[in-house]
Amino acid sequence: MPRNPFELPEIVEAVSRHLWRPDYLRCLTVSKIFYHVLRPRLYHSILLQSPHVCRRNECRYPSGSVLEGSKHHILEIKFFGRYPEEYLHLKGCTRLHTISFGPIAENWGETSPEFKSLSALIAAHSDSLREVSIRLPINLMEANPCVCFWSALAQCQHLQMLRLKCLTATKDCLPQFLEACARPKSLSLSCITISEGLEFPAEYNPVDTNDNVNNTILTGPRDLVLMGVPEEELFHVLCSRDQAILARSCVNLESLFWRGGRWRNGLEHIIHQGQPLLDRETARFAQTLCKTPWTLFKLHTLDLSYSLCQDTELAVILDKMSTLRSLKVTQTYFGPRSFAALIHSQASTLPAAADPRQRKCGLFQSIEVLCIDNCSLVTGDMIQTILEKCSSLKTFYADEIVVADIVAGHEWVCRDMQELCFCLMVSSSSPEDIDGLGNYCSSHIFKESQQIVYRRLAALSNLATLDLTYGMKDHSTVRRTLDLTLEAGLAQLKGLQELRMLSVRGDKFQATGVEDLEWIAATWPRLKLLSSKVLR
Repeated sequence: MPRNPFELPEIVEAVSRHLWRPDYLRCLTVSKIFYHVLRPRLYHSILLQSPHVCRRNECRYPSGSVLEGSKHHILEIKFFGRYPEEYLHLKGCTRLHTISFGPIAENWGETSPEFKSLSALIAAHSDSLREVSIRLPINLMEANPCVCFWSALAQCQHLQMLRLKCLTATKDCLPQFLEACARPKSLSLSCITISEGLEFPAEYNPVDTNDNVNNTILTGPRDLVLMGVPEEELFHVLCSRDQAILARSCVNLESLFWRGGRWRNGLEHIIHQGQPLLDRETARFAQTLCKTPWTLFKLHTLDLSYSLCQDTELAVILDKMSTLRSLKVTQTYFGPRSFAALIHSQASTLPAAADPRQRKCGLFQSIEVLCIDNCSLVTGDMIQTILEKCSSLKTFYADEIVVADIVAGHEWVCRDMQELCFCLMVSSSSPEDIDGLGNYCSSHIFKESQQIVYRRLAALSNLATLDLTYGMKDHSTVRRTLDLTLEAGLAQLKGLQELRMLSVRGDKFQATGVEDLEWIAATWPRLKLLSSKVLR
């Protein structure tokens, strides 16, 4: 007779991947097989939350003899407001690969451990740790880990991810701090303070006196996140120049995410006032990052959104890059110069040993993700040119483009596009010109133009997300986009079988009828969201 499948440990193990922790407790008594397979999973993740922020059943955690007997099953420990001594002094967790430390600001002063205790926990499991996350509240910027804390991190030979927030590295700790940052493939530094405005010593510069790249500095990081401090009264934060030196030191860097300066507090005020401080920080970062010789030959993903980076600074950075897959510059001054660097670049900074054929390829041929929305210098002609040139583009966020720009342009080549979000306007008429806009929308010329635009969209057969009013303000009551009706040419999009989201929510003149909705429901079975005004 065939055995019951639930008597096979492999089957129970496969089923357990779809169960929640309460389900484990209910299934322990089913059989011995269930017990032996599910019991270790109860201790894979230990969450130590403050009783003020969790439910009663979530505040329980193993202790005493139970903890001692099950510690070899523990994979991750998360400290969030509760710090039991037996966990801080825990040893022998041979499978522990993740430690997260995110204290609650309100109870930090009463129950928080010293960094020495946390350092001992990290050092005791340095052979198995893969991820370490230490995130303190912003009001604890003065938190000053001792040398042993940075040394403990530096001992983690297999560390793959390191996330640090609101910590201070003093002059005595700087070598250990840099050593701790040298190994992880993913490195995130947010609001890191260098005491007394200390600058990095010359021996940590990735370029020696002969302009040769020093490959012994920070060779581990592939993904780097650098974020400034959002409080104006804190002056000794890791400055943009030092952040750029850190980035240049990561000679194997593939992805860079930077939010420099005081990026959150009063951002809109800074924009309207001419951003003197933020511009200076951004300029210093760009100038230091692009010093000769260029060291980031493997960099292909760049995110400088909300940094208010200037057009010339973006152009210099793009001109240095040899490959580009993802560029996110939302709310920056991306404009004509950086656009030219993107479209007409020749990858002139490749090392001499590189394939010469790569020098003839512009960045536009390799880019897959491009976000240039909320950039005041971007024009409709730029958007149309990008759609004509960037054949590998899969995700594109942009600002306003009018129908006339598309009609006057060439066919789109980005046939692999999956996500397209921009503000496609019927005309650039002012909001006050209601009569003129109405007359144009009823003209034969506009009806033909809509058919052309729909043909352009129909060529994007892999499209999953389409937003034609992205970024349109609610008060733009006169602005109009394509008519989402069969009469206007909607039927041409029947080939978009991957479509999951379609939005024209910013156009209050939409008149999608019942017949149109029935066609949409029958044609796009995968559609999850349709945002449009419906004619009743």
